[in-house]
Amino acid sequence: AISTTLVWTLVPLGTYYFDKLGFAVGYAVVVWIGNIIMIFVVKKELPDVQLWRRMRASIFGAVLATAVGYYWVRTWVTDPLTLVLGVVLLAVVFLVPTAILDGRDLIETVAALRGAKQHNASPKE
Repeated sequence: AISTTLVWTLVPLGTYYFDKLGFAVGYAVVVWIGNIIMIFVVKKELPDVQLWRRMRASIFGAVLATAVGYYWVRTWVTDPLTLVLGVVLLAVVFLVPTAILDGRDLIETVAALRGAKQHNASPKE
């Protein structure tokens, strides 16, 4: 409910005052707030997981994909086909360095999540 309220408030206000950029920023702020909340939830539910170590490769991949998208991909996206190609390219630009930098940690994160799921499914004493 809070997320929906934020979207329905920030996106129209951003669009009204700043046009297309305001639309994007308004929505991005809502996503950012949701992610910050999720960090607190994960830290509470999985206290043994070191979040920064787990997130740094993804953050690097996201910054790299953003830079490639902003400075290169947007210059040649002109129709739906090139948009799809741009999205696929940016997914690869994000995933490859993330997998290279965080391959082992990614496996450990999945194992930790599975362990927490099994722990929560066990009967309470």
